[in-house]
Amino acid sequence: MSMRVLIADDAGFVRDLLREACLSLGFQVVGEARDGREVVDMASRLRPDVIVMDLVMPYWNGLEATEKVLEIRPGTHIIACSSMDDELTIKQAADKGCQAFLRKPFSKQSIQSVFQQIEIQRRGVKHA
Repeated sequence: MSMRVLIADDAGFVRDLLREACLSLGFQVVGEARDGREVVDMASRLRPDVIVMDLVMPYWNGLEATEKVLEIRPGTHIIACSSMDDELTIKQAADKGCQAFLRKPFSKQSIQSVFQQIEIQRRGVKHA
């Protein structure tokens, strides 16, 4: 079964790039959010398997939105996405519940790699 992906980024061109990469990798893109409030609402309604979450967005930033999503949809896998890839940022994302980190700028290969990490984690949960 194809992963259902929700993309959350305030930059339209980034959402476009992520959507095209996800579709080319065989994933189903169920929605695109432009800010933290929108991603929380869409996560509740659309029930994605995975959210690619920009860390810097209006209203609720990606870390705040991650916390809120995981309160209402605890099984959701979240990939933090940011150009800030210092150790502290990556640790903060992991502490909030993000399972993987995608550094901007990204390539199709880096997207594929991070989704492979998520797929391994999903299989582990299914068979645990």
